[in-house]
Amino acid sequence: MSQRAPYLGYELHSNSHRDDVPFLDIGNPSNSPNPDEHRIHVTSGEVNLLPTATFLKVGTTALIVGMIDAGWTPPVRLEPSAPRAIREVSADCSLGCELPFRTDDSASAIHMRAIDHQWLLLDEAKRWYASRPAGPFGDPRAVQQVLAVWGRVLGALDRDPLDAIGVVDWVSRKAFLERYQHRHGLDWCDPLIASRALRTQEVPLPNRKTWASQFLEWCEGHREVDGFVPDDDEVRRAIVEPPPTRASVRGATVRLMQKLEERSRCVSLATLTWTEATFRVAKQAVQVSLGDPVGSGLDEWVRADNEIETLDVFAGQLVRSALGEASPPENLSGIVALGRLLLEMSKVTGPSDGIRDALSALREQAIDLGLSPKAAGALFEVHMGGRGGEHSPSLDVAAGDAIGR
Repeated sequence: MSQRAPYLGYELHSNSHRDDVPFLDIGNPSNSPNPDEHRIHVTSGEVNLLPTATFLKVGTTALIVGMIDAGWTPPVRLEPSAPRAIREVSADCSLGCELPFRTDDSASAIHMRAIDHQWLLLDEAKRWYASRPAGPFGDPRAVQQVLAVWGRVLGALDRDPLDAIGVVDWVSRKAFLERYQHRHGLDWCDPLIASRALRTQEVPLPNRKTWASQFLEWCEGHREVDGFVPDDDEVRRAIVEPPPTRASVRGATVRLMQKLEERSRCVSLATLTWTEATFRVAKQAVQVSLGDPVGSGLDEWVRADNEIETLDVFAGQLVRSALGEASPPENLSGIVALGRLLLEMSKVTGPSDGIRDALSALREQAIDLGLSPKAAGALFEVHMGGRGGEHSPSLDVAAGDAIGR
């Protein structure tokens, strides 16, 4: 029932671009607004559609990592490698598979089921947070909610895995596919079952009947355990008001460029990663470092109240990236392309101090690179008249000369 477990080949790596998958990847850029915090990419996780499974996957990981950061030491440690243990457990739907664990003072291994280890971790978490109600990362209500749901789901799995239908993905998916198998007289190894298993993990599309949406409807009708029910208003608010992280910055970049592309034929977003964006202005590429979400102005960009404010903050970040130490310009063609991008942005915002200041900074940089003050002025001076940003007729000539140099 696990799609990922067979491909887990090793425990820790700083680069996951391999055929096999590490248990943890620490080579990815941090998404945290705190520069002292680093991202732990848990690549062993499955795709979950059920809210309770996702809630526990994130919540229990946060609890245990928070305890370790605060000085807690696990009472037992897994004897084999984590990838091997996950492969063995994921192939056992009866939950009877035992794994060897060891304590610091034991000479021989202690064998227990994976769910017994989960109970042990739950008891440790309860004792730990009873003496530290605020937890190492804040809201005690969230901690109590994770502990309560964790216990209810473990109890259901321990009684009978089928009791966890509707809250645990693999249990629900197995029961749902077995129902389909018996109805159509198929063998469990039939390729059609494998195809349907993949489709139950697809993201459901709004207002469209898909296999995944049917699976979710069936789960809701058969759920017997009280799990985690997300607040629809909080979900909608998180979509439009995300916290200032690289993920929210990347989303804001896409939305911003959609607005620009609607109004300009010569501007497009070529590529976008966690750390960099590449824009295409006419035939020239402009590469921009997205920087750290907080402290670089990008948190203001994500929370901007209106279009002009958003573009102003974005214009400042463009220039800081282009003129800063992260990616200093090496020739005038890059400066010219960035200037053109800012001019296209000015057509959206109209009079804008942010874009005017950005173009002024580019003008000074162009002069430092050898362009005459007269040519630089013609290239970057913006005459804000009315709604759109207009530039002097000599702009294209100066741009051509600059690119030619």
